[in-house]
Amino acid sequence: MLLLLFAIIPHDLIAEDHFDRIELNHLHETERAIIVLDQYIFWHDGHVQAWFIVLPKRKQLPDLDEEEQVEWRAAEAKFKEAWIEKRKQEFVRKWKGIRPLKQILFNWHPPKPPAYNPPFRGKLPDRARGKWQLVFHKDGILRRITADAFMETWTIGVDPEVMDREKFKISERRGLTGEPR
Repeated sequence: MLLLLFAIIPHDLIAEDHFDRIELNHLHETERAIIVLDQYIFWHDGHVQAWFIVLPKRKQLPDLDEEEQVEWRAAEAKFKEAWIEKRKQEFVRKWKGIRPLKQILFNWHPPKPPAYNPPFRGKLPDRARGKWQLVFHKDGILRRITADAFMETWTIGVDPEVMDREKFKISERRGLTGEPR
């Protein structure tokens, strides 16, 4: 009876995969650089083998409680101030030898800064035993994905996963263990 019970219980309680690289990509729209989505992309042999969206939409200002809104506004003000100062320095450096500094300062208006995006609050991979490891639940399956490298990218209007589709068809991708293709 005990042997029958062990035969029925699944032995693999966790689905494991290994890739060359895990990429956490933050995709922004082109207009004001507002984050559209956060996605994990799993690369092997230079091509995307699997991917999934972590956060389809980050919390925006109206979704936050009062304390978080104060924190958001302070971070946004700091971000805009730093962004404008950087643009001023670039502008002055660009025009310094062509026009008098006085004319530049009185005629120049800083451009509108991009949107402030809240920090990523999703799961980041851990470094364990010389490999990067990401453990998460997806579609009711506990998964552990390991990789030799991890990188975090921010792209504006260009989705690396979609770009790879042009070279490497979705049907040729390996996918995650136990995932329908």
